Amino acid sequence: MGKTAVFERYKLTVGAAGVVLLLASSPGRMSVAREPALFFFLMGSIAEFIFIPLPTGLRITVGFAVTLPCLLLYGPLMAAWVTVVGVSLAGIALRRPAGIVLFNAGQYALSALWAGWAFVRVTGHSGLWQAADLVTSHLGYVMVYVGAFFAMNHALVNCYISLRDGFRLSNLLENMKWDGYNYLLSVPLGLLLTLFYSTRGMPGALAIFASVLTVAYILRLQLSLAAANRELTVLHEVTRQMNSTLDLTRVFELTSASLRELVGNEIYALYLWDECGNRLTRSLVDPPAADAAMPEVVEVGVGPLGQLVQRRQPAIMPEPAHAWAPGPGGMGSLMAVPLPVEDRLVGLMLAGSPASGAFSKERLRIFSTLANQAAVAIENAVLYRQTELLAITDPLTGLYNYRYFYMKLGEEMRKTRQSGGQLALIYLDINDFGRYNNLYGHLAGDSVLRQFSDFLRKQVRESDVAARYAGDEFVIILPRAGRGDAELVASRLLAALANTEFAAGETGVFVSLGVGAGTACFPEDGDTESMLIHAADQSMYSHKTLADHKLALGGPACA
Repeated sequence: MGKTAVFERYKLTVGAAGVVLLLASSPGRMSVAREPALFFFLMGSIAEFIFIPLPTGLRITVGFAVTLPCLLLYGPLMAAWVTVVGVSLAGIALRRPAGIVLFNAGQYALSALWAGWAFVRVTGHSGLWQAADLVTSHLGYVMVYVGAFFAMNHALVNCYISLRDGFRLSNLLENMKWDGYNYLLSVPLGLLLTLFYSTRGMPGALAIFASVLTVAYILRLQLSLAAANRELTVLHEVTRQMNSTLDLTRVFELTSASLRELVGNEIYALYLWDECGNRLTRSLVDPPAADAAMPEVVEVGVGPLGQLVQRRQPAIMPEPAHAWAPGPGGMGSLMAVPLPVEDRLVGLMLAGSPASGAFSKERLRIFSTLANQAAVAIENAVLYRQTELLAITDPLTGLYNYRYFYMKLGEEMRKTRQSGGQLALIYLDINDFGRYNNLYGHLAGDSVLRQFSDFLRKQVRESDVAARYAGDEFVIILPRAGRGDAELVASRLLAALANTEFAAGETGVFVSLGVGAGTACFPEDGDTESMLIHAADQSMYSHKTLADHKLALGGPACA
C-alpha cells in the first residue's frame, strides 16, 4: 500500500471511529436543557470558526475554553458533542474538504472521550460541579482532563501530519509549543467562563466569551505578524542569493528550499517555456525521485493546467486528477503558478502533495510570491544558459562546435592520464559533399547536414561528445573506450548509415551518404590534442573510398 493510500485510510479511520464512538456513547447518557445546549453549541462553533494559523500549517482555536465549561457543568459527553459540532460547523462554513472535516470531527471526538474517561476514572463520578468546588478542591482533576485531551489530540494530529508530509521533529515541537500556549490561555478563560455561567448565567458567560474571542484575535494577529516577518526575512535572503547566481539549478534549489520552509515539505517542479512549441516542458523536480508524479509536458490551453497557464493566474487546482493521467505516484493536491516576466511567459511552477486538500489560499499566496520573485532570476539563468550553449554549439547542426570539442578533448585526456583509463576518438568525413550543394543547392545541403547530425546523436552514448569539426567533417569523443570499442561504434554507425536516406531539403529527393571514418586512441596514437586529432584524420584518409557511396572503416590495427 502506498504512502498516499495509508494516509487517506488513516484520515478516514480516525474520522469514522471518533464519530461512531461518540454516537454509540451518547444514547441515554446526556440530559441537558435545550437552551443551555444551544448556547454552548453556538459558542463552540464561533470559537472554532476563529482559527489561528500556525507557522507549520496547523490551525488551532480557543474552542477548549468552551469545551471545559461543558465538562464541568454537564459532563464529558456534552463536552465532546460541543467540540465535535463546533469544529464540524466551522469546517463546513470555511469550505474545508469533507475528508478534513470528518477527520477533525473524529479526532476531537476521540480526544474528548479519552480525556472524559480519564477524568471520570480519577474523580469517580461525572456529575454536575459547583463553582466553589471548582476553585477550592478540584483544580487537579481539571488538569487530568486537559493533559489527556492535549496528549490524544497531538498524537492523532502529528500522526496525520507525518503520514502526509513526513515526520519532522521540529514541526512536532513547534505545534506543541504554540498549542501549549493556547491551552495556557484557554484553561483559565474556560474556568472563568464556568464560574460566570454558574453565578451570573448567560450574560456573564457572554462577557467572558467576548474576552476569549479577543484573546484569540490578538494571538492570531501576533502569529500573523510573526509569519509575515518570517516570510519577509526568507524572501529577502532568497532574493539576495538568487541575484548572485545565473545557474538555473541553483535558482530552483533556492526557491524550493524557501518554499519548504514557508509552505511545507511538498513536491516542487519547474517547467520552462518551449520556444519550438506552444507548451511548457518539465525541467527540474525537487525531490528528483518524484518526477514521475508530475506531468512531463503542459500544453498551453489544453486541460485545466494548460488553461490556467493561458490565463497566467495562480490557482489551487480543484481536480488535479484531470490535469494529467495520474500514475502510482499521482498528486492528490496541486498548486500552479505561471511565471510571466513583463509580457513574456518564462515558465510554470507546480507544488504537489499526495494528500487531498493539502493547500490553502494562504499557502498559494506565499507560493505565488516566492515563485514570482524567482521568475526574473529564472529568466536570467535561462538566457545565460542559452548564451553559453550558443558559444559552444554549431548554429547549423546543433552539435558542439570546434572550440568546445577541443576544450572537452583536453579535459578528457587529463582525466584519462589521472585515472589510467582509456580514451578514443572517431573522425568522420562525408564523401564528396560538395556535389550535393551543386546538385540541389546549399539550402538542401544544409538540411542534409542537420539530418546527419541528428543521426549521429542517436548513435552515440550520452557520455560521448559529438561535434562538427569543420564543414562536412565530424568528430566523436568516446570517454572510457579503447580501440576495439571505437571501431565497434564506428562499424555500427556506418552499417546504420548504409540503410539511411536523407531528404535533400524541399526538393523531394532522398540521398544516401558515403562517409569515411578513422579512429585513434589515447595515448597510443598521440599524447596531445593535436596529435590525437591528426592520427584519427590520417586513419580516416588512409581508408577512405568514394566508390558507390559506400562507407569504409579505418584505424590502426588493434593491439
